[in-house]
Amino acid sequence: MNGRCRGSGGYLLQIDNHTEYSYIIYKLRRTSGLVYTGITDLGSEGSFYNYNDKTKAAYLEWKSRQPDNWAGKEHCVNINEYGLNDIDCGRTAKYICEIPI
Repeated sequence: MNGRCRGSGGYLLQIDNHTEYSYIIYKLRRTSGLVYTGITDLGSEGSFYNYNDKTKAAYLEWKSRQPDNWAGKEHCVNINEYGLNDIDCGRTAKYICEIPI
């Protein structure tokens, strides 16, 4: 996923603030489904960071009862119209690339 984003000159979605979060939620309500972000806690359980540049995740608005690290294997973060959720990184899902302009 991130390789494809990099190939386009971008990176997986990083959510920097509430305005960006709200915009993504709005778009997902129109298209439905869940998508991977570039946020993870892989190697640092409970400390979420942006995979692209290893900086601390700036904005995390979790769905109810999340993150839960179900079965000890949810280290990637997805987003759908209800908010952020931790998920198994091997699960098939869409993703959003950010491409700086």
